[in-house]
Amino acid sequence: MQRLLLSSLSVLVLLASAVPTVNAQTIGANPSIRYVAMSSPELKPFNLVFLAYQGYFEKSGIASSGQFTSDLRSGKVTAKSLVQAAVNENKLPAQTLEDEEYLGSVTNAIQFFANEH
Repeated sequence: MQRLLLSSLSVLVLLASAVPTVNAQTIGANPSIRYVAMSSPELKPFNLVFLAYQGYFEKSGIASSGQFTSDLRSGKVTAKSLVQAAVNENKLPAQTLEDEEYLGSVTNAIQFFANEH
């Protein structure tokens, strides 16, 4: 019984540490209204590349699967073109196209993905 209790507590601690936290700040005179400040786009760079691989941006001219990988290696698909496709599909806000840090992270994700596939 004690082992079960100990293992249950361990699982709860692991689950609690895996849950992301959200930083919110109060804006205006009404403290019951909360605004969640996002410091970066919700779609992480590697997830963006993987969504493209799965075919989520085919409407925007980004091929999927093996052709996507080939296009990455040849330079036909770039960080900028991939982010533009995500903006076209309403997966990212338009200002992401000007975010050099995000574009650099997408470039790194593209290089990693192209080497792994």
